[in-house]
Amino acid sequence: MLELDFKLLLLGADVQAVSMVHYSEQRLGVPYRYWKEFTGQVKTPSGWQVRTYKMFARHLEIDPQLNLHPIQTLLEQRGLWRSQRVNYGTVACCGWRILSRRLMIS
Repeated sequence: MLELDFKLLLLGADVQAVSMVHYSEQRLGVPYRYWKEFTGQVKTPSGWQVRTYKMFARHLEIDPQLNLHPIQTLLEQRGLWRSQRVNYGTVACCGWRILSRRLMIS
């Protein structure tokens, strides 16, 4: 998605909900996340099976409080983040590539 510069479209969600943050955290090797395995029953076409999946989970003891609003403000000032109020919410759009660059250097 980065190579193709997909657009991030937020329909009523806040910048804090952007999944690109987790990708950037992984690439930077932040100390408050790690790969954790989760095992459980999964229903497949051939019946129930035990499967294990990995998730880039947050260390609950560290529990960082990330504030992405300064990045959004900077992108807005540069005309790279667009948003529009619609009824009771906001629709926002930004390119993944530029957002990734800001997250990696912030």
